[in-house]
Amino acid sequence: MSDVQEDREGFLRHLVPEMFHQEQPQADTEWMVAECMKLPVGPLSAILFDQSVRDYREILTTIEIPTLVCWGQHDALLPVSGAGDLKERIPHAEVVIFKDSGHCPFIEETEKFNAVVEDFVGRL
Repeated sequence: MSDVQEDREGFLRHLVPEMFHQEQPQADTEWMVAECMKLPVGPLSAILFDQSVRDYREILTTIEIPTLVCWGQHDALLPVSGAGDLKERIPHAEVVIFKDSGHCPFIEETEKFNAVVEDFVGRL
């Protein structure tokens, strides 16, 4: 939390590369850091704090709408086992694991990700 508040850019320069299984071009990494820097430090800190200390597991069981969970097999930030936990807790959840992705399958496996989302939405 102190890294986010005291050196947000340094924190993001470390975090962004960790989000990917495959090394990203430097220009793309710079763009992603710049985009993340647009979020003021207060909300960024609040989001990170909330997701670190709040327990949402009981709320997940109340979700009543179709839910698609997309997860990268090589996610270094959140273990892939979390996808199975979401599947167990969210009624009627559908889980798709992207085998060549980290935290961002929408970037690392764009075509497959788009096809999965299009198929899911088409079945609603």
